[in-house]
Amino acid sequence: MVESDDPEIKYRELATPASEHNYTLEDFVKNPFKDLSFKSIWKETQYDLDFSDLFSGKAKILKNNLALFASFGIAAVPHELIHAGVNKLTGGINKEIVINTLYGGHLWEKMFPEIHSKLMIPFIGGYVHAENPSFTGNIATSVAPYILTPLGIYLVQKGKEKESKVLAAAGGGLVAAHIGGVIGDWLSVGARTINEGVEVVEHKLDAKPEGYAASAAGVATLLGGLYLGSKLMAITYRGMKATVNSARKYAGKEE
Repeated sequence: MVESDDPEIKYRELATPASEHNYTLEDFVKNPFKDLSFKSIWKETQYDLDFSDLFSGKAKILKNNLALFASFGIAAVPHELIHAGVNKLTGGINKEIVINTLYGGHLWEKMFPEIHSKLMIPFIGGYVHAENPSFTGNIATSVAPYILTPLGIYLVQKGKEKESKVLAAAGGGLVAAHIGGVIGDWLSVGARTINEGVEVVEHKLDAKPEGYAASAAGVATLLGGLYLGSKLMAITYRGMKATVNSARKYAGKEE
């Protein structure tokens, strides 16, 4: 969500300059690993998610955030269903599909008995308790919903251009889901990737840590997964944004 101590001033002082957001796919390919720090990508998505100028009156940032909150709730349903669908297609089993009650989970529960509603802290759209026998299936299940991110980026950009709060907010939820996944899906992908590598080494050495060593290894894998996941989140977001920028430029959008 967009942050500001002074709703009308502070955000724009912290935001990345607009000129730095028009990079194309060619620019991205030349330097795909440019500043992948979480601080950098957070500032970038903060800029992308700011369409507060489309609101009138006072408390524009608050209205912006409320629109994003509602949009994130709507985006939670297709996000979790894509998780579940890809898991099943790759040979996995969906033990549980949950949508946050705050985002209308109880309504989906009534319409589809396989979906359950649970009250969770805000900004958690839901989750899928998925079991998959393969590493590839697990990774595919985790990242599949982010195929919607380019659509979100496009809708936000178009909404700002057309001065449409509806379009901007509709895309905002998908963009927010991408960065929010750093403590969920992206962390999971990072941790699973590290764990897969560790298991290969353990198998080669015929050794497996036990007791305290196993606990320490688990913590290290979690922290390493968070680090690697944040980099994957950043690079995929910028790659997707660069693709959208290039597609729009190719289609005739003025620079």
